[in-house]
Amino acid sequence: MQSPIVIMIVIVGILVIAIWAVFMQFLGVWVRAFMAGANVDLWVLVGMKLRRVPPGLIIDAHIKASKAALGTTTDQLESHYLAGGNVLKVVDAMIKARNRDIRVPFEVVAKTDLAGFDLDDVDPEEFRKAIGESEGG
Repeated sequence: MQSPIVIMIVIVGILVIAIWAVFMQFLGVWVRAFMAGANVDLWVLVGMKLRRVPPGLIIDAHIKASKAALGTTTDQLESHYLAGGNVLKVVDAMIKARNRDIRVPFEVVAKTDLAGFDLDDVDPEEFRKAIGESEGG
């Protein structure tokens, strides 16, 4: 009669180890985001992994965007990645534009990236023209 109890303990032990391993896989990324003030739920990281999106890449871009107060979300970054875009270059281009007092929406920069333009070579003034903003802001 003790064998069903032993089997149950082994199954529970395996489940606990599996859950712990999954948690540990995302802990470093989650702590990095938390310490940078770019809070993200642990389950969001698990969802990214299930959708085959590299959580570290998205969180690095999210941290950079949060520190620059760009107002982007992990959903926007993840969607752009899934569409084939380069999320870090999009965030860098938004920061570059912001530094020149050009408030450009994420969608405009993302479309530019997906259109095949090298965002390193795009002048932020082109974003101003794309969104119809006057020179004064």
